[in-house]
Amino acid sequence: MKIAIAKDGSSVSGHFGHCEGFALYSGENGTVRHEGDLVNGQGHGAAVSILVAQGVTHILSGGMGQRARDMLEEQGIASILGVQGSLDQAASDFFSGKIVDDAPLCTHSGCAETDDDSAGSCTCSCHQKN
Repeated sequence: MKIAIAKDGSSVSGHFGHCEGFALYSGENGTVRHEGDLVNGQGHGAAVSILVAQGVTHILSGGMGQRARDMLEEQGIASILGVQGSLDQAASDFFSGKIVDDAPLCTHSGCAETDDDSAGSCTCSCHQKN
């Protein structure tokens, strides 16, 4: 199984659509291995294409909008939201079964930006860093 974690620096990104890239991890027989990093593409479609090309089965992120989740699900990639902290710890926790999808989708309610592709000057909680 191969997962991708939306990243900003060495931490899990607060929002899939605005992350700087993705850290790839694989896990087998209790061993978690960092497979490398990918730069985020322009827009959700590019990001999803990058993840599909790498054989990713799950994406971990702090938050995500419905459109992004739908695009990922159409490609067979499960999204797990509400993840925070360091990339390595998140990967380890995922492969040991300690992470569950426990965050609501970003709705951008009360936000002037309703398009997940551009946060602009948005101040809603889903566009804030963890």
